[in-house]
Amino acid sequence: MDITNRVVTLDALHTLRSTANYLVEKPKAHYLLTVKGNQPTLKADLNNLTHVTHSASTSQPA
Repeated sequence: MDITNRVVTLDALHTLRSTANYLVEKPKAHYLLTVKGNQPTLKADLNNLTHVTHSASTSQPA
């Protein structure tokens, strides 16, 4: 399955640096990973990020 430029969603079991690195290096995919309380440092780091709002777009690239 070709996942180049696709968004891949993964549950907390797969929230690993090695998984994220693979997705962006080999197939050049985008990802959404779930973070739960069993990774307190990562969860705290994410909570401390500055949130930026982006407009949703439904247009497809040409």
